[in-house]
Amino acid sequence: MIYEIPFAYPSDTPVTEVFNLLKKFSIGINAQASWSPHPGEFFIEGTMENLIEFHRELDGPAQSFPVDEFKEYVRNYKLV
Repeated sequence: MIYEIPFAYPSDTPVTEVFNLLKKFSIGINAQASWSPHPGEFFIEGTMENLIEFHRELDGPAQSFPVDEFKEYVRNYKLV
């Protein structure tokens, strides 16, 4: 299943690092147009596992990533 969820670039992470993680985990990124209900926001798209691994690595090794809560959040955005 493919999911699309809202995404905001972390202010403390270089854009190139985020780009490399998106590529590593086969995550797509889209920006919403001005006519969208979410103008100016970014959305990322991928499988549940890829989204989890992307966010886990983005959070860094010192963080304990809340996988169960994240899965519940992502399930609200199922695309396919």
